[in-house]
Amino acid sequence: MKTVVWLTAVLVSAAALPASSASLAPARWALVAQENATPAPTDEEVPISFSTPPAVGTKARCATTKKVFTVVAETTRSEYEGQHHVFCCPGCRSSFDADPEKYIEKAE
Repeated sequence: MKTVVWLTAVLVSAAALPASSASLAPARWALVAQENATPAPTDEEVPISFSTPPAVGTKARCATTKKVFTVVAETTRSEYEGQHHVFCCPGCRSSFDADPEKYIEKAE
């Protein structure tokens, strides 16, 4: 009889726990994963030019506007003096191609 009363008390106590306590284990793993993750580059660390064409998903800065964006398959690209440049829009590529030295000086 004591065992039944004790077991009932444990079950009632467990049922009274807030729902958020059930998700503590996944939250803990998320924190561990976050602590071990490579930090995202700051805007200053995101490159303007690349020695090889940047892959889809790469963070880059537009060579014309210096806006940070993620390279997608449709990203406009240009090569100048062996360096690959990517642009946030086709208009930026046109501006760059018309006078690349204007933008290269800004970038360096």
